[in-house]
Amino acid sequence: MSNLVQTHAGVAIAFWMALAAVIVAAIVASVLKRRAGLAAIKFAIERGQALDEATVRALLGRHPAKDQSKDLLIHGVIWTALGLGFGVFGRIAFEPAHFIIVGLGVLMFILGIALLLTSRLLARRLDAHGNDA
Repeated sequence: MSNLVQTHAGVAIAFWMALAAVIVAAIVASVLKRRAGLAAIKFAIERGQALDEATVRALLGRHPAKDQSKDLLIHGVIWTALGLGFGVFGRIAFEPAHFIIVGLGVLMFILGIALLLTSRLLARRLDAHGNDA
């Protein structure tokens, strides 16, 4: 029994370390991409070239607000579905300690609902202000 517990603990630790590595890699990639865009803008300014707003946005990786609204909607649907899945799975599969998995599912579900509401509010704001908000 002790070896089984140690094996499960090792798998759990490896999973969370891999997840942390993916998150850190994504953050580092984002920082490097932004630095490259800023370097390109700095180079253009030093050369005296005029940059229009669309070029600067493209170099900085900024998306129009309409795209942000769609991204929030997609992420909201994903998190809501994950929350429902974790809740049902936790209730069925982990009977003795299901409250942990179900609680995680509730948190994911609430995050998903918040993202869906934020997407809807942003879309309404864009429609009211003519897509320039």
